[in-house]
Amino acid sequence: MSTAKGDRLQHLHKSRQLLYQLPCEKLFELPGRPNVLYTIKSYAYDPVKGAADARQEVGFLFKAFETGQIGPRRLARMIGENTPRNATIHEYLDWTVTALEAKDETEYDFSGFRLLLLYPRERNMWPAPNGSRPEARADTRLGAPLDPWPGLQAKGRPLSAATIRSGPGYLEVPFVATHENKRGRGFGRCVVEAIEDVARAVGVPQLLLCSTVEEHVQSTWKHLGFVETTDADLDRLDVQDPDLIHMQNTLQMHKAVPAARRWRAVKIKHEAFVARTYAPLDGPGARGGPPGRAQASGPLLGMTNSNHGGANGAASSYQTASSLGVSGGGFGADADGELDGGSSYPHKVGPGRKLGGEQQQQQHQQQQHQQQQQQQQQQQQQQHPPAVYQQQQRPPPQQHPHQQPQQQQQHQQQQSVQQHMMRPLQQQPSEALSDVLVFVKPGMAVEAMEVG
Repeated sequence: MSTAKGDRLQHLHKSRQLLYQLPCEKLFELPGRPNVLYTIKSYAYDPVKGAADARQEVGFLFKAFETGQIGPRRLARMIGENTPRNATIHEYLDWTVTALEAKDETEYDFSGFRLLLLYPRERNMWPAPNGSRPEARADTRLGAPLDPWPGLQAKGRPLSAATIRSGPGYLEVPFVATHENKRGRGFGRCVVEAIEDVARAVGVPQLLLCSTVEEHVQSTWKHLGFVETTDADLDRLDVQDPDLIHMQNTLQMHKAVPAARRWRAVKIKHEAFVARTYAPLDGPGARGGPPGRAQASGPLLGMTNSNHGGANGAASSYQTASSLGVSGGGFGADADGELDGGSSYPHKVGPGRKLGGEQQQQQHQQQQHQQQQQQQQQQQQQQHPPAVYQQQQRPPPQQHPHQQPQQQQQHQQQQSVQQHMMRPLQQQPSEALSDVLVFVKPGMAVEAMEVG
């Protein structure tokens, strides 16, 4: 790239137009993350009002970086109003969210920034009959591969936020934060996935992240695939210091944008409730199988944040950002090529889908093993009756005449209890495993989106 005065800034401005091609104020679905959605927002309409609106809507983003730092007003009182000083983190954030453009190359240029906001997703658990319809995607370059069903609606306030800007061959991410009450639930990973989705849409292969120097923060970013950026990496990417928003006590990191994952659409139905979600066919959470076809090796098991491994143990919706991983067994395909959750199969109380041959054999072996253990226990009890039972078999001592009827009644009750305990155990009929994507209660259909 040319380094002549004005040429580099012009080239940067041209590369930052890529992000302007994407629509703002539209909602997009993250495949495999059924409880969240994201949007791109611009506060560049006014430097003062835009900064105030951003602070009101995503105050946690500013709070995460400004806590413990001296603000511009206090700094001016300390050193004087007209004394030259460095910009504070408060001003950096205001200029970033409002995309303040530099006048020449001697200044930091904040133009081209957008905010990516992560919201909880709203779902109507009691839709009107025949009232559930898919919604056309706002932009086919972003979000899930198919139209969202039901339509996308944000619920409440943002969970996480990130400032993003496109550059020549990279997407810059100087500020990322999650609400202090929502941390540790996977929303940070969802933000990174949304940023990667945007990067693929504009065709840039690298993410450049500005991280604080705390060890636990760096460890988090490394866990998400980022590595520390060296001077050689910056030279390879043709990045100079003024090109990025880089502050003191920060560390530059980068990550290659991964290719888009392959997904299998899963349609969950129960009466009037219909929801479309996605199961990965590759990468973490997938069970393998050829592209475009789910496996038929076993039932769909496992609910996120569940202690029971079934639908009844699912956590309530929107508490975590969960992925959906299925094996594909026990599913049929509808006319659209999507996996049907099993609602088209007849059932009484619950679905009666049968297992494969291998699983039936394993279940039969387990039942035989349990029967053998029960028979061994019965034989031991018959050969060596407990001391309490032997004591009960002794003749009762002579009692007063008016106490004999009461003692006889108690003795008969004890004998009946002992006979009940000594009788052979009868095998209970085994119930067929149910497909967890078919529910009796409509409210549980939304909780099924927590499958992990």
